[in-house]
Amino acid sequence: MGPLLARIGGVARTLHVLFLAAWLGGAAYHFAVVIPSARAVFATRDEAMRFVGLTLSEFDRYAIWLGPGALLTLFLGGILPGARVGLRAVLTSAFSVACLVNARVFSPRVRALEVFMPVRGPQHATRAELEQLYLYVDSLLVVGVALAIVCLVLAVSAPRQRRLGGIEL
Repeated sequence: MGPLLARIGGVARTLHVLFLAAWLGGAAYHFAVVIPSARAVFATRDEAMRFVGLTLSEFDRYAIWLGPGALLTLFLGGILPGARVGLRAVLTSAFSVACLVNARVFSPRVRALEVFMPVRGPQHATRAELEQLYLYVDSLLVVGVALAIVCLVLAVSAPRQRRLGGIEL
Protein backbone atom coordinates (compact mmCIF):
# COMPACT_ATOMS: atom_id res chain seq x y z
CA MET A 1 0.00 0.00 0.00
CA GLY A 2 1.30 3.40 -0.92
CA PRO A 3 2.15 6.08 1.63
CA LEU A 4 -0.70 8.32 0.44
CA LEU A 5 -3.32 5.64 1.10
CA ALA A 6 -1.78 4.93 4.49
CA ARG A 7 -2.00 8.63 5.42
CA ILE A 8 -5.59 8.92 4.20
CA GLY A 9 -6.48 5.80 6.16
CA GLY A 10 -4.79 7.14 9.30
CA VAL A 11 -6.53 10.52 9.10
CA ALA A 12 -9.88 8.86 8.39
CA ARG A 13 -9.51 6.49 11.36
CA THR A 14 -8.67 9.40 13.65
CA LEU A 15 -11.67 11.39 12.39
CA HIS A 16 -13.87 8.32 12.82
CA VAL A 17 -12.91 8.01 16.48
CA LEU A 18 -13.41 11.77 16.94
CA PHE A 19 -16.89 11.64 15.37
CA LEU A 20 -17.91 8.75 17.61
CA ALA A 21 -16.44 10.43 20.68
CA ALA A 22 -18.21 13.72 19.88
CA TRP A 23 -21.54 11.95 19.55
CA LEU A 24 -21.02 9.95 22.71
CA GLY A 25 -19.82 13.04 24.60
CA GLY A 26 -22.90 14.98 23.52
CA ALA A 27 -25.20 12.18 24.66
CA ALA A 28 -23.38 11.86 27.98
CA TYR A 29 -23.63 15.61 28.52
CA HIS A 30 -27.35 15.44 27.80
CA PHE A 31 -27.85 12.65 30.35
CA ALA A 32 -25.48 13.95 33.02
CA VAL A 33 -26.04 17.71 32.81
CA VAL A 34 -29.06 18.80 30.78
CA ILE A 35 -31.70 16.46 32.22
CA PRO A 36 -30.80 16.93 35.92
CA SER A 37 -30.37 20.69 35.47
CA ALA A 38 -33.75 21.03 33.76
CA ARG A 39 -35.45 19.18 36.61
CA ALA A 40 -33.75 21.42 39.15
CA VAL A 41 -34.39 24.75 37.40
CA PHE A 42 -37.92 24.55 36.02
CA ALA A 43 -40.92 24.83 38.31
CA THR A 44 -43.01 22.09 36.68
CA ARG A 45 -42.22 18.77 35.17
CA ASP A 46 -43.90 19.84 31.90
CA GLU A 47 -41.57 22.81 31.51
CA ALA A 48 -38.54 20.65 32.26
CA MET A 49 -39.59 17.98 29.78
CA ARG A 50 -40.30 20.61 27.13
CA PHE A 51 -36.78 22.00 27.58
CA VAL A 52 -35.19 18.53 27.57
CA GLY A 53 -37.13 17.64 24.42
CA LEU A 54 -35.98 20.82 22.72
CA THR A 55 -32.33 20.19 23.55
CA LEU A 56 -32.63 16.57 22.48
CA SER A 57 -34.05 17.57 19.10
CA GLU A 58 -31.08 19.93 18.67
CA PHE A 59 -28.72 17.10 19.65
CA ASP A 60 -30.37 14.79 17.10
CA ARG A 61 -29.97 17.42 14.39
CA TYR A 62 -26.24 17.57 15.20
CA ALA A 63 -26.01 13.78 15.37
CA ILE A 64 -27.59 13.38 11.94
CA TRP A 65 -24.38 14.87 10.50
CA LEU A 66 -22.00 12.96 12.77
CA GLY A 67 -23.45 9.55 11.83
CA PRO A 68 -22.79 9.72 8.09
CA GLY A 69 -19.43 11.37 8.82
CA ALA A 70 -18.51 8.44 11.06
CA LEU A 71 -19.66 5.99 8.40
CA LEU A 72 -17.70 7.73 5.63
CA THR A 73 -14.53 7.91 7.71
CA LEU A 74 -15.00 4.26 8.71
CA PHE A 75 -14.89 3.20 5.06
CA LEU A 76 -12.04 5.57 4.19
CA GLY A 77 -10.10 4.29 7.20
CA GLY A 78 -10.76 0.69 6.20
CA ILE A 79 -8.70 0.85 3.03
CA LEU A 80 -6.03 -1.33 4.58
CA PRO A 81 -5.81 -4.78 3.03
CA GLY A 82 -7.84 -7.19 5.12
CA ALA A 83 -9.58 -4.49 7.16
CA ARG A 84 -12.95 -5.67 8.43
CA VAL A 85 -15.50 -2.93 8.78
CA GLY A 86 -18.77 -4.84 8.29
CA LEU A 87 -19.94 -5.05 11.91
CA ARG A 88 -18.76 -1.54 12.69
CA ALA A 89 -20.58 -0.23 9.59
CA VAL A 90 -23.82 -1.91 10.66
CA LEU A 91 -23.55 -0.53 14.22
CA THR A 92 -22.62 2.96 13.00
CA SER A 93 -25.56 2.91 10.59
CA ALA A 94 -27.88 1.74 13.38
CA PHE A 95 -27.05 4.64 15.70
CA SER A 96 -27.32 7.05 12.77
CA VAL A 97 -30.78 5.71 11.96
CA ALA A 98 -31.80 5.98 15.63
CA CYS A 99 -30.90 9.68 15.59
CA LEU A 100 -32.67 10.19 12.29
CA VAL A 101 -35.86 8.54 13.57
CA ASN A 102 -35.73 10.66 16.72
CA ALA A 103 -35.20 13.87 14.77
CA ARG A 104 -37.63 13.29 11.93
CA VAL A 105 -40.39 11.12 13.44
CA PHE A 106 -40.65 11.47 17.21
CA SER A 107 -39.40 15.01 17.90
CA PRO A 108 -41.88 16.76 15.57
CA ARG A 109 -44.74 14.77 17.09
CA VAL A 110 -43.56 15.64 20.61
CA ARG A 111 -43.35 19.35 19.68
CA ALA A 112 -46.88 19.24 18.25
CA LEU A 113 -48.30 17.62 21.39
CA GLU A 114 -46.42 19.92 23.78
CA VAL A 115 -48.15 22.93 22.25
CA PHE A 116 -51.49 21.67 23.58
CA MET A 117 -50.35 20.69 27.10
CA PRO A 118 -50.98 24.06 28.81
CA VAL A 119 -54.52 24.12 27.38
CA ARG A 120 -55.47 20.57 28.32
CA GLY A 121 -55.51 19.15 31.81
CA PRO A 122 -53.00 16.72 33.31
CA GLN A 123 -55.37 13.75 32.85
CA HIS A 124 -56.02 14.35 29.14
CA ALA A 125 -55.25 11.63 26.57
CA THR A 126 -52.61 13.91 25.05
CA ARG A 127 -50.60 13.52 28.26
CA ALA A 128 -50.48 9.72 27.90
CA GLU A 129 -49.44 9.96 24.25
CA LEU A 130 -46.77 12.52 25.11
CA GLU A 131 -45.40 10.35 27.92
CA GLN A 132 -45.24 7.41 25.50
CA LEU A 133 -43.34 9.50 22.96
CA TYR A 134 -40.91 10.66 25.65
CA LEU A 135 -40.29 7.00 26.45
CA TYR A 136 -39.60 6.20 22.77
CA VAL A 137 -37.26 9.17 22.40
CA ASP A 138 -35.32 8.30 25.55
CA SER A 139 -35.15 4.62 24.59
CA LEU A 140 -33.72 5.45 21.18
CA LEU A 141 -31.14 7.71 22.79
CA VAL A 142 -30.10 4.95 25.20
CA VAL A 143 -29.85 2.45 22.32
CA GLY A 144 -27.81 5.00 20.36
CA VAL A 145 -25.45 5.51 23.30
CA ALA A 146 -24.95 1.75 23.69
CA LEU A 147 -24.25 1.38 19.97
CA ALA A 148 -21.86 4.34 20.01
CA ILE A 149 -19.94 2.86 22.95
CA VAL A 150 -19.57 -0.46 21.12
CA CYS A 151 -18.54 1.36 17.91
CA LEU A 152 -15.98 3.44 19.79
CA VAL A 153 -14.47 0.40 21.52
CA LEU A 154 -14.32 -1.50 18.23
CA ALA A 155 -12.78 1.49 16.45
CA VAL A 156 -10.06 1.98 19.04
CA SER A 157 -9.25 -1.73 19.21
CA ALA A 158 -9.31 -2.31 15.42
CA PRO A 159 -6.06 -3.54 13.90
CA ARG A 160 -4.12 -0.94 11.98
CA GLN A 161 -0.84 -0.78 10.19
CA ARG A 162 1.98 0.31 12.47
CA ARG A 163 4.78 2.58 11.47
CA LEU A 164 8.17 2.90 13.10
CA GLY A 165 8.23 6.60 13.94
CA GLY A 166 6.01 9.58 14.54
CA ILE A 167 2.78 9.96 16.41
CA GLU A 168 -0.27 7.95 15.40
CA LEU A 169 -3.68 7.78 17.00
